Amino acid sequence: MHHYYTVLQRPDGRWQGGQRNARVPYLVTDTRTEAEELMCEMAMAMGSAHVVVLGAKGEVLRDRAFSPTKADTEDREQEDGTRPNGAPLVAAIGR
Repeated sequence: MHHYYTVLQRPDGRWQGGQRNARVPYLVTDTRTEAEELMCEMAMAMGSAHVVVLGAKGEVLRDRAFSPTKADTEDREQEDGTRPNGAPLVAAIGR
């Protein structure tokens, strides 16, 4: 089973992380870095998972994939702002 997690900024300026489209976040932190690191740790523990970090306007800032068959993570963000298949990084994930 593949798990999808989202990290996004709250209206109060803090950052939350949780399962995609969940009403209640798993965590709330003061920084994006902390929220992202904690959600990535959770994703690695789950095995097959994605962590998507959204910007203030809903744009995808980072899309990280975790697989139980890989020792390391795959960061789907490329320098030119596209995914490996050439598609632009646009928010397609609901809040």
